[in-house]
Amino acid sequence: DDEESGFGATLIGEFTMPLRDVVEAGDKINNTTDAVERWFELTDDNFKVIVGKYGGATKLRARIAYVCGSLTELKQKPMGPQNMEFSLINIKIKSAQHLPKMDKGDNGSVDPYCVISYFDHKIRTRTCVQDYSPVWDEEFVLAADVPEGEIIVTMYDYDEDGKDDAIGSCKVFVALLQSTPQERVYDMRSVEENTLIVGKDNERAALRIEASIILNEEMQEVKSMMEIMFEGMACDNHATVLACCSALWQMLQDDEDRCEREA
Repeated sequence: DDEESGFGATLIGEFTMPLRDVVEAGDKINNTTDAVERWFELTDDNFKVIVGKYGGATKLRARIAYVCGSLTELKQKPMGPQNMEFSLINIKIKSAQHLPKMDKGDNGSVDPYCVISYFDHKIRTRTCVQDYSPVWDEEFVLAADVPEGEIIVTMYDYDEDGKDDAIGSCKVFVALLQSTPQERVYDMRSVEENTLIVGKDNERAALRIEASIILNEEMQEVKSMMEIMFEGMACDNHATVLACCSALWQMLQDDEDRCEREA
């Protein structure tokens, strides 16, 4: 369920599917005709079925399949339209300092986490509990059809009641990114008034970010989308895997739309 942070802090439900029931997608990665597609009932953490507003079971329709082959073979298979252009943005949220006190009371502190927003992408870091100088060192990958626009990084203070307060935000301009990772310290500004945020120690609140971009023309020379996704799977970097899946799905959708127009 989408909270004020825009990331989704409350779990509505989940489903599982035994691996033995998953079928192979076919000879081509973008061929999903053999995939299992059906409605799955969502359950809570105790595996109880989630009941919807009108008394019925809450369901999610999904299509699931696996691809068989080595990493080298998978990299050589077509991934949607060959003329599809996209770039990959690598952004690493490193650390912050001089944060303000957000919780009331003598024992009040700040429990910061960051939300990265770029068009349809929205990813968050973990929460650092009671830390005025948090260190995340979390790296994410964003797919961009056109390397332009702004990446907005908003820092929130986590509250157990679900009403997380925005501490401040900063903007990373995609057009200024280079292929070599560049590290920069960004001043945090209030979301509504765009004024500088002053920390508990009366210093400017700051966020340290490292970012780079792999442009479309450089993709073939660096890494394939599949290689990046498999590396993310190997190290349990779910954000990277989701970003690659999102980009691949968009590529397949664009290919399908193009075929319909040509027909």
